[in-house]
Amino acid sequence: QKERANGKFICSDIFETKFDKHFDLVICHDVIEHIADKQRLLSRVSELLRPEGMAFIGFPAWQMPFGGHQQICHNKYISKMPFIHLLPAAIYRFILKIGNEKANCISEILAIKEHRISIEQFERVVISSGLKIKNRSLYFINPHYEIKFGLKPRLLPNCISGLRYLRNYFSTSCFYLLQR
Repeated sequence: QKERANGKFICSDIFETKFDKHFDLVICHDVIEHIADKQRLLSRVSELLRPEGMAFIGFPAWQMPFGGHQQICHNKYISKMPFIHLLPAAIYRFILKIGNEKANCISEILAIKEHRISIEQFERVVISSGLKIKNRSLYFINPHYEIKFGLKPRLLPNCISGLRYLRNYFSTSCFYLLQR
């Protein structure tokens, strides 16, 4: 927790912490793809928001080239292999093992595969949790890539962002503003 003149910033496990008030803003950035029970997470976010409060949720679409977070691998070839995470789990595990990845890395990578999230799945969970989508931005070039790689952020063109399922392969980052 850090106290500020205009408010308080809390970095906490949303499932374990007891909060004594509601919030204007809840931020979950690059988190939901690691959570098994997405419905529980978004329901909890909804409970914590003031009626006029907003939640920012950002995540990489599962099917995008590095949606499996394989860039965390230590093997220089595996870490640069786009779409490898879309292989069946047994084949993916085998490749990670022959690439000499450590057991904890393999475990993390396979957990992300198990907990993956697509744009369509996320939007279904939002609706079933009682939240409303106030704004959505799907990025072809993730805003973080400007700092990491010197690439300018680019929104996914409307002609692709409107194509269900296909847009998941091109959305490197999905930003949502949600409200109760």
